[in-house]
Amino acid sequence: MPRTERPPRLPAVLLEALFPSPQLLTGRLAASTVAMYTRDCAAYVAFCGYDGVLAVQAETLRRWRTYLVADTVLSPHTINRMLAAVKRVLKEAAVQGIVERAGAGACAEVEGVSVAALRHRLKTTAGCA
Repeated sequence: MPRTERPPRLPAVLLEALFPSPQLLTGRLAASTVAMYTRDCAAYVAFCGYDGVLAVQAETLRRWRTYLVADTVLSPHTINRMLAAVKRVLKEAAVQGIVERAGAGACAEVEGVSVAALRHRLKTTAGCA
């Protein structure tokens, strides 16, 4: 079922109970990147209906990608960043034994969107040739 409204903000404590914390990447990524990944993962978990089991399945990540393309006006760069955030957190969680490597590996294979196919969503910059 497509969601057209913005999901409610997920408290960090609840996010960590349902999905591996982006804080796993602290010290490996800039604090601002970890904060962005936290927002992206919270949006993903909200899309999953706050179901932590669904959140670690590649099929669910593919459905989220489809939702982001079909039901939002996000730029392809934003969509790809959001997908990368989820995949990176799952990869680190697998390395640390928090989630199964098979599930994280399957999610890692989910492709991003084509920037060329969604070119019409890109902002144009005035004055650039």
